[in-house]
Amino acid sequence: MPDVDLSFLPHREDEREALAALFSELINAGDDNLESLIVFGSAATGAFDPEKSDLNLVVLLRRDDRDVLEAIKPHLSALIRRFKVSPLVSTREELESSADVFPVKFLSIRERHRVLFGYDPFETMQIRRVHLRLRCEQELKNMAIRFRRALVSRAATPLARVDMIRNFLSGFTTVLRTMLTMVDQKPKEGRLEVIQQAALFFDLPKDQLAELAELGWGEGELPDNDRLE
Repeated sequence: MPDVDLSFLPHREDEREALAALFSELINAGDDNLESLIVFGSAATGAFDPEKSDLNLVVLLRRDDRDVLEAIKPHLSALIRRFKVSPLVSTREELESSADVFPVKFLSIRERHRVLFGYDPFETMQIRRVHLRLRCEQELKNMAIRFRRALVSRAATPLARVDMIRNFLSGFTTVLRTMLTMVDQKPKEGRLEVIQQAALFFDLPKDQLAELAELGWGEGELPDNDRLE
C-alpha cells in the first residue's frame, strides 16, 4: 500500500496511522483514475483542531463515471465518518476550467494546501484578478443584504445575531485575505491578525472590527441596547 505522510497533522499517533491507512486504501481503490489527494485549509497551516475542524480534501479524478465513484465511495465514506473529512471531488478538467467561477476558494487552496498523493494542479493554476474582484464584491454585497435583513427581523434575537456575526466573520476574513493578496500583500496566518492587517492597509474601522471579532470569536456580549454603533 502507498505510504501517506500525515506527520503535519496534530492527531495522536494511532489516529494518524489509522487515517493514513484509510488514505492508502482510497489510493488503491482509485487506481489509475485517481490523480491527486490534496489537503487544504487549517489542516495545511498548523491551525487544525481534530475536535472541531473538518479535514478538507480535494479528490481529483480522471473520470467521474459511476464505476469510479462506486469504487472510492466506501473509503471516502469511512474517512467522512471517522475523521470528519470534507471531500471536494472533481475531475482535472472541471477543476482547471473553474478558476473563474471559484476564484476566491481556489486562491485560498492554492495558498494553503499539502499534496498527499499525485501532482499539484494548483501550482500552475491561473487565477485572474478581475475574477477575484468580482467575487469579493459579490460576497460583500451579499453580507450587507443578510445583515440588513437580520437587523429588521423580529426573530433576530441577540444570540441569533451573535451567531450571524460568527458566520459573517469567517467569510469576511476570507474576502480580506483575497483583497490583501490582490494588492500584493501577504496575508497574516491568524484570522484576527488578517483583520488587523487589512484594517491598517485599507483604512477600515479597526475598533468596530475588533468589537465584531470579540463578539464572534471571544467572550464578548451584545451591548444593552442590542445594537452595534
